[in-house]
Amino acid sequence: MRPDPVSAGVQVQDCLVAPKAAPRNARTVSDVFREWGSALAACFKVGQNFQIRVISLKPLREFWERHPDAEQPLRQWYKTATFAEWTCLQDARRDYPHADGVKTPRGDILTVFNIGGNKYRLVARIRYDYQLVNVRVVLTHREYDEGQWKD
Repeated sequence: MRPDPVSAGVQVQDCLVAPKAAPRNARTVSDVFREWGSALAACFKVGQNFQIRVISLKPLREFWERHPDAEQPLRQWYKTATFAEWTCLQDARRDYPHADGVKTPRGDILTVFNIGGNKYRLVARIRYDYQLVNVRVVLTHREYDEGQWKD
């Protein structure tokens, strides 16, 4: 097993800037990548997208058209979720402390977010492994308490 690039003396600047005139025995950027390719990719997370994809904005928009005061908090939730790096419910709770995981009768685990000062509920299925949020429904507190969204 190879040591990680940092402990081997590879500096970040080695990866970002090629020397203008390297001495004969000096390693070039391509040498470093050839030697440490996969380790560097993992170390610097090259080519990975960490933004969560939210599907879709449409239920949010439809809800705030009926409840105009919900537009700002829903837009804020969408922005937060889009740039989040959630890998589990605890990560989502860092941004939304009152987010809860709820099991439906079909066995799905859905995440319920309190939106707009606990006035509204946003119910979503989050696939942490795919960094994907599927917005199922946005409800008022009363609609949520009726429980029909679980079906």
